[in-house]
Amino acid sequence: MAKQLIDLHYYTLELSIEDGRLGSTEIELCDTEDALLSKDDLLDTIHDWVIEGNWNPRGAIVPVDYILWTNKICEDGCIVDHGTVEIHIEPDHETLIELALFEAGHLYQLKNVLNCEHNWSRENEGGCNENPGVYSTGGTTIIINEHCTKCGLHRAWTRYGSQRNPGQSDLVDYKYEPERGSD
Repeated sequence: MAKQLIDLHYYTLELSIEDGRLGSTEIELCDTEDALLSKDDLLDTIHDWVIEGNWNPRGAIVPVDYILWTNKICEDGCIVDHGTVEIHIEPDHETLIELALFEAGHLYQLKNVLNCEHNWSRENEGGCNENPGVYSTGGTTIIINEHCTKCGLHRAWTRYGSQRNPGQSDLVDYKYEPERGSD
């Protein structure tokens, strides 16, 4: 039995960050012979475009405005979908660790620290006995302090919870404290 071909649609996806001040582009898309363009395909395309940017190594939440056009329906083109999506950029842990070792004057330890199979502990990080290393800074924001018992790398997560500002992402910071290793 012959495979039934679908009527292919061609689209133009317009993307912009902060009304184009931080970037904008147009991307041509089309349906495949097997499936129509899905919302997941659209979001994957937006994500792929955003992560190619030059972002802070601490990570970010990037709001992207998009308009999906097709000119299949009418001569001037029609808007098929539009809106704003938030793309989460994960922290670049390797770069942050490298910066921490540089600031501590121990850059020569970079290979050892990056190859360490970290054993994270919150012991002796303060806080209360029931939840050591965890501090509330008000509202729904908490800071979680922990260190690697093997290499002495210290990590502090700032989690903003539900009361965050628009575009505010959770943060991670590293410090290198070799004397903290081998607890």
